[in-house]
Formats: sequence, structure tokens, C-alpha cells
Amino acid sequence: MRFVIIIPVLLKRGTQAKFKLIQQQVVKLFPEAILAPLLNGKSKSELEKIAQKLAASQVEPLVIAEKNLFNVLLNGYQEVVKKYPKQLMVRMDISEHPISAVGDLIAEVKKNKGMVVGDLSFTCRTMKVFSLDWFMHKFIFPDMYHLFTKGKLDLSCAHGFQAFYNDKVLAKVLQGAQDIVFQIKKDKRFHPKWGFDGAMALAAAGLKVPVDKIEIKAIELRKRSYEKILRQYFDNRKICQAASKVFGSL
Repeated sequence: MRFVIIIPVLLKRGTQAKFKLIQQQVVKLFPEAILAPLLNGKSKSELEKIAQKLAASQVEPLVIAEKNLFNVLLNGYQEVVKKYPKQLMVRMDISEHPISAVGDLIAEVKKNKGMVVGDLSFTCRTMKVFSLDWFMHKFIFPDMYHLFTKGKLDLSCAHGFQAFYNDKVLAKVLQGAQDIVFQIKKDKRFHPKWGFDGAMALAAAGLKVPVDKIEIKAIELRKRSYEKILRQYFDNRKICQAASKVFGSL
């Protein structure tokens, strides 16, 4: 069965090499998959040149000339919905998300015919115990999502590995996420850099799209600055607040 793997690729030192490694793994494990890297981080003209070089039989790059992941995903999903009708979609990151787990997400999303979140789980080898990130992952984020959705979601801070049953499901959830974004923009002081994955999960819950969670073991050591950890928390909290205004009782 043909399906699409969506990967945001911020073009900086080393990321093209990482993407090439992912490409090799995908070709080996999932010969039926199409890789759709969302290229960003440079000017549009530079991105277009790189897209031409990366294009291959299983690689169809999309140029998304945006400045942060939130907008890369927002605009990238719009392009994916138009380009790949009737296809199952998997969204993953260039690091942290194990390629081998793509099959698990696909199996689950075929069952619920909606959305599945691959929530990363960490051990002492992949996350420093009692660090700020550890507390966010184990307690703060799950409690926050549980509270705002009345128990429907209890996502950690690493919930960007996601699957959508087809373009119709993705388009519906994306519209709900865009409604959340519209609510966010009413506060002209707030410009989120992170949290669009959370907005998608919240939109699915708000729209009564089936959304399930599976745990996926992280394979890389998670290293994030205090600034990024805190910014991700505050961005996600604002998004949860906006979602509760859009959908009322989730």
C-alpha cells in the first residue's frame, strides 16, 4: 500500500546527510512509501535548487519557505493534502523518531481510521532523569493535555510522530488546527514557534476524529536548552487554551 512520509527538514549543517540516511532506510524498509521532505530554513530560490537535487523515485520535496516549525507544518500540510489524495500520511522528524516504528503507526491508524500519535518514551539512557525536560515529559505536559481535554489526551512533550488515515482525515484535522491558529492570532503579542503537533491532536479530539496514542521508545539522547523547553511549554499551553475556546468542551 502506497503511503506518504512527511518530514520537516530545516536545512543547516548536517541535516541533508541525516535525510539521506533516512531515505536509505525508507527505501529498504518501505519501498512503497513516498518521502515528502518539507524543506525550510533558506531562501525560496535556494530551497528550490536543493529540492531539485534531492528529488528521486521515492523522494518528492516540497519547498516551504517559513521560519519556524509551527508555520512549516501549517503550510506544509496544506500542500500535502493537495498533492496526495487518498493516501495514508505519516509525519515524523529527522531525528528522534525511529523509522522502524512507522509500521506500528500505520497498523494502528488502519484500525481507528482517524489519527494516531506516536508518543515517545524515554529511559535514563535517552533522557536525563530529574531534569527539567524529564519533569515536562513525565508530568507537566500529560497533566496539561489531560486537563484541557477532560482526559481524552495525555500527551508528553514529544508527540510529533503522527499518522493520518487519509487526506480527508488530514484535511479535517488541519482545518480544526487552523481554527485554533485563528484564535491564537487574536493575541497579537503571541507568535508560536512550537506546538502545531499538539494543535493537530487537539483539533482531532475537538472534532470527534478518532485519535489514539501508542508509545514509541526513543532511540536518541534528548538534549534541549532550557529556553527551548520552556518556550515549547508556554506555546503548547497557549494552544491548549485557544483550543478550549474554539471547541468548548473537548
